[in-house]
Amino acid sequence: MSIKTYIWGLFLSTLLALGAWVFVIFYIDPEDSGMVGKIFFYSSLFLFMSGLWITIFIWIRKRFLGEDAAIKNIGLSFRQGILISIFIVAVVALLGMNYLLWWNVLLILAGIFLLEFYFLSRDN
Repeated sequence: MSIKTYIWGLFLSTLLALGAWVFVIFYIDPEDSGMVGKIFFYSSLFLFMSGLWITIFIWIRKRFLGEDAAIKNIGLSFRQGILISIFIVAVVALLGMNYLLWWNVLLILAGIFLLEFYFLSRDN
């Protein structure tokens, strides 16, 4: 599969996840639906953010490093997109629970960095 096909498939699935997230925002009330509504909200937000960041990282690598390097580092783009999405969803979840403080964000960010450094050191 060429990288262009992969990017278009990822882009279309990201648009589908965006549609699901917008549907959840407008048609599901978390107060009435309880935990199920929150699970739908956070999971659709995670899928949308993952697709968005993975697409951005692949595009950046393709633009600046070339298509061969982008294909070679597609796993890295995937992992980094997932980690940034986890960070965003964790911050939004803390905000929804009224536990968002600056040091909580720094702890989550430090955890994400440590996890990424672990994967980078394991790859070499």
